[in-house]
Amino acid sequence: MKLISVKLPHNGFRGLNKGFEINFPLNSNNNVSTLYLTGQNGSGKSNILELISEIFYYLDSLELAHGSKSLHKAKPFAFEIEYMIQVY
Repeated sequence: MKLISVKLPHNGFRGLNKGFEINFPLNSNNNVSTLYLTGQNGSGKSNILELISEIFYYLDSLELAHGSKSLHKAKPFAFEIEYMIQVY
């Protein structure tokens, strides 16, 4: 899977404001560049990683047949993600 973009269209997430958007363009080798996650202390790198983690944890929990009902609760933020997967 290759993550292309993450957006917060309606509300924020921790230090990321409403309307936040980050794009991970593919380089010439069709890989995502990690340069987009570098920056000074306090620039929001950890918030971006936590946001991505929360989104995929939530999406994964929707498919779980077991576990606590609290896993299936809606997140307090709206998100849009775009990614590519290879289908075999």
